[in-house]
Amino acid sequence: MYDPLTKRWTPVRSMTSFRSRVGIAVHDRKIYAIGGFNGHDRLRVVESYDYNKNEWTTVS
Repeated sequence: MYDPLTKRWTPVRSMTSFRSRVGIAVHDRKIYAIGGFNGHDRLRVVESYDYNKNEWTTVS
């Protein structure tokens, strides 16, 4: 996770599924990873990241 105020990177927990070409959105202090590609298939999975808990949750 990059903090533009401190200009530092901090490691966070990995998403529950590997993906590339993912869409990202931020809402209500959560980061959403939408869709993507796992190397074989297009993904329809949406995961949200809670910074306070340092955890990813599958939303759909």
